[in-house]
Amino acid sequence: MLIAIDDDGNIKEARLMQGVTVFAKFKQVPELKGQNIALLAADYQALNKLNKLTRQCLLNAYKTFIDFKTQKLSKSAYDTSKNVFTMPLFTKITMVINNLKATLSRN
Repeated sequence: MLIAIDDDGNIKEARLMQGVTVFAKFKQVPELKGQNIALLAADYQALNKLNKLTRQCLLNAYKTFIDFKTQKLSKSAYDTSKNVFTMPLFTKITMVINNLKATLSRN
């Protein structure tokens, strides 16, 4: 799960990837957009509506947000100038998917 949170804890964007194949893609989670992560993490009924994986990711994001706000994490740990999709893992996944598509199109 990728969650973009502003300095006040408001969720600007949320995306989730579920699946175990190379065909899994990030999908938007529009029901989280605009909500405050602290309020959401404290709302038992709202959390119960989410699947277990999404709930765990959201609570982990809340813990990380609190660590950041209490200065247990440095601001440099959240350098938003980098596109995470250019990181080696995502580059490798993209290459594997493209190779698989090329192989399948030849058959």
